[in-house]
This record gives sequence, C-alpha cells and structure tokens, in this order.
Amino acid sequence: SAIEERLFLGGRDAAEDDPTVRALGITHILTADIFPLELEGSKSNLQLLFLQVDDRPEEDLLSHFEKACKFIDQGCRNGGCLVHCYFGVSRSATLVIAYIMQKYRLDYTTAFERVREKRTCIGPNQGFIFQLNLFHAMDYKLDKRQHTVPTLPLG
Repeated sequence: SAIEERLFLGGRDAAEDDPTVRALGITHILTADIFPLELEGSKSNLQLLFLQVDDRPEEDLLSHFEKACKFIDQGCRNGGCLVHCYFGVSRSATLVIAYIMQKYRLDYTTAFERVREKRTCIGPNQGFIFQLNLFHAMDYKLDKRQHTVPTLPLG
C-alpha cells in the first residue's frame, strides 16, 4: 500500500515480490520481523534494514524509532522505501506511523488515521500504541542515557 509518495507499507509477500519492488522504484526495504528477508541476487542492490522484533505488546519498538525514521527518510529521498513485517498490520504500521508523526509533528491518533486511510487493515498492538504516544510526548526524540521502555499494565 502506498502511504505517501515513495513510502510503501506491506507484508512479507510484498517485499518478496521482485517485479513490483522494481516497478515501484523501491531502493530501501525495512523489515520488522523475527526473521530477516531472504533475497536472491537480483535484489542485492537494495538497501536493507532488519529490526528483529516480535509482535508482542511488551516488545521494545520505541528504541528503534529514530533509526527506522532515518532509514525511511533516506529511502524516500532515493527512490522509495517499503516497510514490512509478516502481515503489514502491527510492527511495520507502527514504524510508518512513527515516521509520519516525526515528519509532520503529529500526535498518534492523527498519524494513525492518515496511515489507515491508505491501508485500512493496520492495527498496532496496545504496547506499540503506548510507545507511539510516548514518542510524541518525548518530542519524537529518545534520551539514550535514560532510555527504558515503561511497562504497559496488561490485564
């Protein structure tokens, strides 16, 4: 799904669809999954970023937001960036929402709605929503010296 010009959000199947990746001019692929993308030689010219994260509320995705946002921005400037996880619903959507929040200085709800207009199936888990709200409260920057992810009360 095209979220904005040169920014795409999808599942693993989209990242493995070589003709589409090429046709869209994608130069950067960000994978947020348990396993990295296995690419054949034809994709060796792509810039890849692999974030090993699971789709669980207690997973720390917040500490990856700045690196992910920088990578997405580079991809959008150089041709195109595809952000994906397994289904393209929670982890990758969270990273794209973080990017949209930072780029346009938006709160979580506004950024979520903007992304959902383009990909209706998105649904970050409760822990990721908490981390996105925290990212907004932290003015889209992490204090590396004091960084701990607050635990989300579940139950």
